[in-house]
Amino acid sequence: MKKILFYITLLGAIISLVVFFSKEKIANKEDSSIPKIEVEKNSFNYKNNMQVLPYKDGFIIYDGNDLAFKDDKFKDKFDVRLKSDNFVLKTSKDDFIYVLDKSNRILYKIDSSGDISSQAKFVETGIDVYPLENKQVILHYSTSVKTDGVIIYDKDLQAINNISYPNALINDIIYDSYTKKILLSAQTLDFTQILNAIYSYNDKYEVQEINQFKNLVTTAMEVTNNKIFLCDPQSVYIMDKELTATNKIEADDSFSNIRVVNDKIYLQDGPKLVKIFDKDAKLLKEMASDEPIFNIYFKDSNPILIGKNFFTYQNEKTDVTQDVLKSVFVNNKTLILFFRNSYQTIKLQ
Repeated sequence: MKKILFYITLLGAIISLVVFFSKEKIANKEDSSIPKIEVEKNSFNYKNNMQVLPYKDGFIIYDGNDLAFKDDKFKDKFDVRLKSDNFVLKTSKDDFIYVLDKSNRILYKIDSSGDISSQAKFVETGIDVYPLENKQVILHYSTSVKTDGVIIYDKDLQAINNISYPNALINDIIYDSYTKKILLSAQTLDFTQILNAIYSYNDKYEVQEINQFKNLVTTAMEVTNNKIFLCDPQSVYIMDKELTATNKIEADDSFSNIRVVNDKIYLQDGPKLVKIFDKDAKLLKEMASDEPIFNIYFKDSNPILIGKNFFTYQNEKTDVTQDVLKSVFVNNKTLILFFRNSYQTIKLQ
């Protein structure tokens, strides 16, 4: 009898162990499908005029007084004093930082050590600055006679060209690294309609192609190896390299964000919806959010959606307790969220 009880007890223990390890294996399998996220929170004094951009293995942050380069652990690489009451901050592919001081009409070029390598003064009203992949820099300016224009600088900020666009407003400028051409969008008001002209320049700034669109306002341009994407709040034109429109995507609400990643077009249509199209403008998928989306980043080809109190990665929504005032994604792995008195670094795997 005792032997029978012993074997029954032993059998029960074995069954319990099998069930336990089976559950553990299933749990581990389920956990592996969930994106791994490491979160670290620290205090930080956020200022309303701060601009933050990804830079090298970290990011730069500028508030009109101090320009700092920090790594993805928020450690200072440099911190230099540079005063500007009204500025634009940009970075280039060759790791230079550009500060357009609108108040004093100076364009600064700063290296990765925080030193000013060159600077250029101008008399016009500076609007924006566009560092190009060919190491040239374009300053977008305006004048008092309803004329926008551009000054093209070489890598040492020596002016090499100046092009004006009478009665026009420049919307956007991009460099097409596939064709080595510069694309510029400028709009003019022609009595009852808006005319938006797209100019394509070669490296000598000679016009190669021009195309005009009626009642279109360019909010962004994107390029791939064989297409150009022209974004307007109500539509996206897909063009070939000769600026001929080959397709068009219409908004149901209003387009506010466009990203082209691995031949897929990501369009934010309204505050809470991201639509994904293929390169032929066929709708593939929609990503809906309960709350407004402020920004879109990509880790490899996986979108990261940022909202006021959340971020979404691999279809997993993570809520945050404070309002997100600014965000930056660095090193293809670290998301940094800025709040009023703190920041969070979030490692995505």
